[in-house]
Amino acid sequence: MMKKVSKLLLILLTICLILSIFAGCGKKSDSGTAAGGGQKVTIRVAIPGAEERDVLIPEYDGRIKGTRDSAALINRKMPDINFEFVHTPNQDWVLNMEATITAGLTDIALYTNQTNAGEMYFDNDELFAMDNSISKADLYGKFTDAAMWYTNFKSLQHPGQSGYRGLPIAVYYFPFGYDKQLFDDWGVPYPSETPTYAELLDKARRTSGRNPKTGQMNFGASIGTSFNEFMMIGWDAIKPLSLNPMDIGNMQPSDYNYFGSSPEVLEYFRWIAAIVDLCPPGIPTGAGAERWFTEENDIVINLRMNNNSIFQRTWISDRKDLHERFIPINMPTGPKGGWSQTPMDIHLAVCRNTPHPVEAWKVLKTICTDKEIVDNISMAGFLFDNVPALKDVSGMKVMEMPQVKLGHANRAPTAFLTDDYWFWRQPGISTLGNMYTKAITPEQARTEFQTKIDEWISSVKLRLGK
Repeated sequence: MMKKVSKLLLILLTICLILSIFAGCGKKSDSGTAAGGGQKVTIRVAIPGAEERDVLIPEYDGRIKGTRDSAALINRKMPDINFEFVHTPNQDWVLNMEATITAGLTDIALYTNQTNAGEMYFDNDELFAMDNSISKADLYGKFTDAAMWYTNFKSLQHPGQSGYRGLPIAVYYFPFGYDKQLFDDWGVPYPSETPTYAELLDKARRTSGRNPKTGQMNFGASIGTSFNEFMMIGWDAIKPLSLNPMDIGNMQPSDYNYFGSSPEVLEYFRWIAAIVDLCPPGIPTGAGAERWFTEENDIVINLRMNNNSIFQRTWISDRKDLHERFIPINMPTGPKGGWSQTPMDIHLAVCRNTPHPVEAWKVLKTICTDKEIVDNISMAGFLFDNVPALKDVSGMKVMEMPQVKLGHANRAPTAFLTDDYWFWRQPGISTLGNMYTKAITPEQARTEFQTKIDEWISSVKLRLGK
C-alpha cells in the first residue's frame, strides 16, 4: 500500500512540474478551420525524448531532425486535424508519460511494455466500435505478426485487462557489431551474420591482447548492463508462457521452477562470466566502449544493446565510411526454439481520457500505417534502437541503413512470443548485476536467479491476494 501511495504522490508531483513547464512555454495552438467550416480538433501525441528543434550530433558532425518536419507532414496528410507533438523528458520516461496522460496533456501516447497499458489506454475494440472505416483484419494485417503479438496487452500483474491497446510503429532490434579492421589486423575470419554465442566467445578470445599489427591493446568484447537478460532467449533458457485467462493464479510450478536446474541457464551465465573477462574494465558503470565507432576503436566485438542507435546516428550524420568498418550482425538464435530477439515493441495508443477518441483513433491509424510518415519519423531519430513494424517497407529510406534492413528481416521470424516476461526479466537484471562484478559464480547465479523468480511471483500473488 505504501509503495502504491508513494508512486501516486510521485506522479502528482511530476504532473505539477510538467504543467508548470507547459504554462511557462506560453504556447497556444491555432487549431484553424476544418474543410467543412468547423473548428479543427487538435490531437496531441506524446513522445519521450524527442525535441522540436534539430539536435546536433557533435561527435559525428551531424544532426538529428526535430519533430517539426514530421508534424508538418502529418498535418499535410490530415488537413482536417490540427496535429501536435508533446515532448516529454527521456529520463524516467515511463513516469513522465503517465503524468502527462493523467494531466490530460496528450491524446495519444507511446508505450513499450508498461504494466499500466490496460488502465490508461482504450481497448481497440472500443475504438473499432466508434470508427470501423477499416476492418480489424485489414488494419492488423499491415504489421508483422510479432509486432501485433505484443500489441495484445497481457500482464501477470494486471489480470482481467488483456486486449489490444494501440498499434505498433516500431519493434526493438538489438544487433551486435564487430570491427572489420581489427579482425583483419588479427587475421581472424569475420563472425557470421547470425552467429552462435560459442562462435562469438571463440573469436573474442582470439582477438584479445596486443594487436599484432598496431601493438595497441585490443579487447575481444564489450558488454553493457542493459537488456542482457534477453540474451537468455537465444540460449533456449526461457520457455514461452501461455495462460488463459491471463492470471498469475493460474501459473503452475512447472511454468517457472525449471530455471534453477536448467543446463541452458547455467551455460548462459558461464558465457557471461567468460565474456566479462575479455571486456575492458568498468562494466558496472557503463564504461568500456567509448571509442566504439571511432577511428581509435579498441573493441573487436561489441555486444552492447545500444548498437542500433549508434549505427543510426552515424548513418544520419552521413558517416558511411564508418559503416564500411563497423558491421552489424544479428543476436544468436536458439537452436531449439529459433528465438533471439527481445519481446519489446514501440506502440502508440489512444489515451482513455482524451476528449476526442474518434479523431485520435484516425490519427493513430494514419501515423502507424502511412509509410511516408513512419519513414520520416524513423529517419528523424525518434525511434532509435528500432526497426519499422510494418510488413511492407518497400521504398522506405530508413531501410537503406544496413542494420535496419538486417533487423527487419531477422526480427519478425525470431521474436520470442510469450504472454509475460517480467517474472524472469527483473530477477535476471538483478542477478546479472552480481555477475558483472564477479561477486558470484555462474552456479551461484543460476540458484540466485531461481530464488529471485520465486520471490517475484510470491510478491505479486500476495499483492493481488492470489
